[in-house]
Amino acid sequence: MPGENFEIGAFIKLDGESQFKTAVSSVNNSLKGMKAEMAKVNEDYAGNLNSVEALGKKQEIYSRILEEQHRKIERVNEGLENSRRKYEEYGQKVERVGAELENAERDLEAMRAAGEASEEEIQQQEAAVEELRKALERAGENYGKQEARIRAWEASLARAEAELSRMTNRSNENQRHLGKAFHRPAQPQHRRKRQKGTGSHASDYQMGGSN
Repeated sequence: MPGENFEIGAFIKLDGESQFKTAVSSVNNSLKGMKAEMAKVNEDYAGNLNSVEALGKKQEIYSRILEEQHRKIERVNEGLENSRRKYEEYGQKVERVGAELENAERDLEAMRAAGEASEEEIQQQEAAVEELRKALERAGENYGKQEARIRAWEASLARAEAELSRMTNRSNENQRHLGKAFHRPAQPQHRRKRQKGTGSHASDYQMGGSN
């Protein structure tokens, strides 16, 4: 018979991980909001995206995106580590259920060989053996599911790290443009006066101001 206080159903139950998924989902929602802010800046400054004001606003958003992306990687890592820990624990559970099954089968054979147990006692032991066999099968299935969870978290972590790399590159590129915009030389005053009198020069000035 299974050991005292050994509740098979509860023992082999696959633990949930909703708290970790909720944490990642919360970060994803924040990132979506920041990317919507970026899209609005692009829309508001269409035709003048290389201005100091536009580039500055984008850089501020990029800074928050990078910070939030780092937070996402932390949350995903927490989910991954939890999943790995549960996988090890579940492996131990499978081993215990297997050992309980072996003990129950030996007890059943001993009861039959001794010929002293009643029919009811033998039937109870047979039921215990069958319950443990089914439990071991379910435990093996859940063990495989837990391994699949690990693979899913690992894939999520790889995507999060790749996204961090992309956002870092975009932030660095925007920062370079912002530096150039800050140091962009102003056109001489006498040239501006000439532009007022010549159409072609005035057009060149206007185009230069839009970069």
